Amino acid sequence: MSLVSLVSLVRRVAAPRRRIGAAACALLACGAALAPLGAQDARARNERDQAEQLLARGTLVSAESVYYAAVRLRPRDPWARYNLGRHVLARGAGRVAAALLEEARFFGGDQATILPDLLAAYERGAMWRAIAAFPGSAIGAGDKARAEFLMTHAGVALGADSTVLPLEAAAPGSLGRIALVIGGDTVRATIDPTVRGVLLDAATGRRRGVRSFARDAGALRVAVVDTVRAGAIGFTNVPARVVASGDASGTRVGLDWLGDAEPTVDPVAHTITLRRAPGDARAVRGARVPIVYTGDGWGLVIDGFAPLATSDGRDALGQRRWTLLTAKGEVAVLPR
Repeated sequence: MSLVSLVSLVRRVAAPRRRIGAAACALLACGAALAPLGAQDARARNERDQAEQLLARGTLVSAESVYYAAVRLRPRDPWARYNLGRHVLARGAGRVAAALLEEARFFGGDQATILPDLLAAYERGAMWRAIAAFPGSAIGAGDKARAEFLMTHAGVALGADSTVLPLEAAAPGSLGRIALVIGGDTVRATIDPTVRGVLLDAATGRRRGVRSFARDAGALRVAVVDTVRAGAIGFTNVPARVVASGDASGTRVGLDWLGDAEPTVDPVAHTITLRRAPGDARAVRGARVPIVYTGDGWGLVIDGFAPLATSDGRDALGQRRWTLLTAKGEVAVLPR
């Protein structure tokens, strides 16, 4: 099923919520729709295990069918909807995932379990107003303050239509390193397939042009970078997190953030091309390979699941040029 079809499914299944009364809503939220909530939870856990096993074997369509079928059969089961929402987020579709996870909360899903994924979906979809609307006790003060700032300071991309950057070799487990300009200084950022978003090292987090917000106990400090310049393109008001002072991993960028610039990697020329305003993904040449974010980071679904942080994942791409299409949850690979 495509993400477009999934949007239609979400709208059809969500429609009854607007037609039922408050008493019926309360009954459904308590898990009385089809089975006790505990039974629904156990059934959804089994479905998730089954889907993950199928994904590990490289049968993405079968894995997704497990999630889709569960939502169709039990449209008010919060855990079936939660599973599907998490998977859609793992394919890069933040706004669709947010709709599913909101429904999971409405139908009685455990708030503490759902909230981290819901906030990740909001951030992926740049839904800052939704984050700012959360009660202060539900999320960290820093996340809330940053969301309120970004509500009125939306990020945009400025400059040339595209830019070509040298792609430097980096530590094993990465996809290389690129030069970014932050606060007037050049920072060499590692493309790390195990992280989401932009992670600044402590020194970079102190540079001018990095706006920091309150840090919550045990959490990374949240920030907004006024401008991240990559070659001839500048990205303004970039959400970021700042790692602890003792973290020696350096500044890192995830494939979700980089993917919004529709990057094309040429491993032979050692370059990466970024685009200011990506066009129609359907027009991008290359064989489509699904990409999914799991506990092992971003990986390809090809003859099994191959995390890009491993040599198996990188070897699957070989020396071919490839373009990341995050919004489609795909990589377009060109033959050599």
